[in-house]
Amino acid sequence: MRVIASLMRRLRSLSGRDAGNVELREELEFHLTRAVEEKMALGLPECEARRAARAEFGSLAEATEDSYRARGVGWLEDLGQDVRYGLRSFARDRGFTVVTVLTLALGIGACTAIFSVVNAVLLRSLPYGNAGRLVYLYTPLPHFTDVPPEAFGPSNADFYDLKRLSKSYAAMTLFSQASYSVAAADRLERVGAAKVDEDFFPTLQAGPELGRVFTAGDEQPGQDHVVVVSHAMWQGMFG
Repeated sequence: MRVIASLMRRLRSLSGRDAGNVELREELEFHLTRAVEEKMALGLPECEARRAARAEFGSLAEATEDSYRARGVGWLEDLGQDVRYGLRSFARDRGFTVVTVLTLALGIGACTAIFSVVNAVLLRSLPYGNAGRLVYLYTPLPHFTDVPPEAFGPSNADFYDLKRLSKSYAAMTLFSQASYSVAAADRLERVGAAKVDEDFFPTLQAGPELGRVFTAGDEQPGQDHVVVVSHAMWQGMFG
């Protein structure tokens, strides 16, 4: 049994990297032998010829290792060894494995969520025409310390004065966000919406997939029961 185990270890040592190194070493030794023969043909004694050839070639072990690395497969073997070592470590301590996997999952999930927000808010352009030229006007109210200042837009009177007198903007629109109850079929749902004026879609340089946007006539008393619904609401609530 000891002999069989010894042979198995020997076979394993000759697989993968070791087998490749043996082939490289045999090739280098062949070139070394040829160099010795060439120097002996020039008249040098065998011992001096061998010494001179080894001085030119350097260490066979180092040359073998350098040649193996130069083939570009060393990193694959190192990766395989690291993976095998990691799997064996996880198999030995399953409690540590569970904690590690959960920690990685939470970390990756948190990073993905944060990046999604940053990408949507800071990196990716808004889906409107000339998004880089859009600005949001609000009215700071210092006595509301617990509310972000941008939560308060200008009043209707202030907005129309700004729109009439300002020369700095190509277009201006007024909107106010709120929640509304919508009855569809046999159910009632609360949805987020916004009251807007006729210039909302032209200012954003956006339009609907189907139908039309608001017009000046929709702002008249008794004519304001007009809505533009999102694609998701169109499909989800109205089929």
